[in-house]
Amino acid sequence: MNRYFSPDPMQQDRPPVPGQAYGNVESVRIHAAKGVATIRLHLIDADWLMQRRNDPFFSLDDPDGIEKSWINWLTGPVGRRADPMAAVPLSTLEADTPFDLTRWAKALRLHGQFNHDDDRIDAVIGAIHKLWFQVRFNDVSLMAGGRPGMLYQSIVDAGVPVAFAAKTVGRKTAKALTNLSSISGCTVPSSSDLQSFVASARADYLGAFDVGQANAVALCKVERSKRRPRAVCPSLYVDTGLPIQSQLHTAPMPITLCFGHSPNVILTHWHDDHVNAYRCVPAGSLSGLDVDWIVPDGGVTVHQKTIVTSIIGNGRKVYRFAAGQTLTAGLHSHHTITLVRGTGRQPNTHGIVAQVTQVPQVDTAPPYRSWLIAGDCDYRYMPPVLLAADLAAVVVPHHGGNLKGSGSSGAPTASMTSPYKRLVYSFGHGNSYGHPTATCYSAHHLAGWLHPPGAPPLTSSASGNDVLTTAVVGGAARSSGALVGWHHPPLQHYAKCVLPLSAVAPYGCTTCSCALHQM
Repeated sequence: MNRYFSPDPMQQDRPPVPGQAYGNVESVRIHAAKGVATIRLHLIDADWLMQRRNDPFFSLDDPDGIEKSWINWLTGPVGRRADPMAAVPLSTLEADTPFDLTRWAKALRLHGQFNHDDDRIDAVIGAIHKLWFQVRFNDVSLMAGGRPGMLYQSIVDAGVPVAFAAKTVGRKTAKALTNLSSISGCTVPSSSDLQSFVASARADYLGAFDVGQANAVALCKVERSKRRPRAVCPSLYVDTGLPIQSQLHTAPMPITLCFGHSPNVILTHWHDDHVNAYRCVPAGSLSGLDVDWIVPDGGVTVHQKTIVTSIIGNGRKVYRFAAGQTLTAGLHSHHTITLVRGTGRQPNTHGIVAQVTQVPQVDTAPPYRSWLIAGDCDYRYMPPVLLAADLAAVVVPHHGGNLKGSGSSGAPTASMTSPYKRLVYSFGHGNSYGHPTATCYSAHHLAGWLHPPGAPPLTSSASGNDVLTTAVVGGAARSSGALVGWHHPPLQHYAKCVLPLSAVAPYGCTTCSCALHQM
């Protein structure tokens, strides 16, 4: 497994800063009022690539050969095999750059008509994600004239300040790098594939874990045993996020997730704060490498390709959920799960949206309710039918960031027929984004989701009324998580998302840090 994704802090073995690197955009955060954009580039060492010109997986001189080699590898037989990406030197560069929406749209040749600036920004970010850059660190003159940034060499690295210069690469190199990072060889799931994928999952409760400024949600099942009659365990994850390096201070570290029941993972979109905790597990336990995944296609960086190859190399499957797909399958608990893609143009708004819905049963009275789990996809970019359901729970998109207006408030209307409903904000206290925002708070409150008394934002208050948050300010209660039912709160207090205490390795996840004690 590539060392970049190790959850263990670096000690004395920090790799040197690369002389030059190639990279594409992982995420863009726009501060329009300040005229600044914060860009994160996922990098691969360019000198390392030059030394592998004869390797068909990495030869930038032969883009078609790279594509063929990777398709052959990704479509190979299921089973453990050597991972070509295991030793690739990876890093992440984060830096600020001046932002002007009109100039950026013109430079990216986005001349179409847009109904709103939000849609223009969405298109701009989508276009930037298609670019590849060459980044130089090794020119001494850059220390005076280069752009400042922070370089991170693992998912938990505190980072080192650097000066750099960047430019876009030529067409041939861009094609080669695109083929290198592509997961087009992964299988597009069919309805039967999704049915097999979720066949053992139960939706007894919805769990949202305290992972700081990140997102990790699971459909949970109630596990019964003689020693611990009612333990709650994840049976299907929707995201397994870890805060990006600059936001690690918002998380209760170390984060550990539970994979004791081999819950498969649905990834809403390719952002680090929705995926990078997949190896954060108690020692000796199963991890995200030991289960199957469904991920969105398109816009994949070389880092994200490395996650895919590590899972496949460990003998598991990775399905590529394509743009325009809609699939529905039945869970073991007599619920259905529907997956759709957002209609936007960039990873946040073009990711996978999941809706879990009750199936009518003899002992289940209407209304038949739904949970909505959208990752970072704004309501504006979801099919309206998802928002029209009787929603028992909504995990607020994008950690409670500002909504793009749709209708009077931009938020789905709270249930008028069922008194029990929960709105879950997944964020980390002290994050630099100001999430959740007062605008998001007010939009949901106006849509009928009753928030706790007091002035927004929620960072100044705890959960209450219809609202649950994944972190509570202060002391031992900080690790809080949230647990949601269907028609009423869970019947009992659950301290851990773990298997029974009598379980033994690899299922002894009794040190899992993701408490689920809010209801």
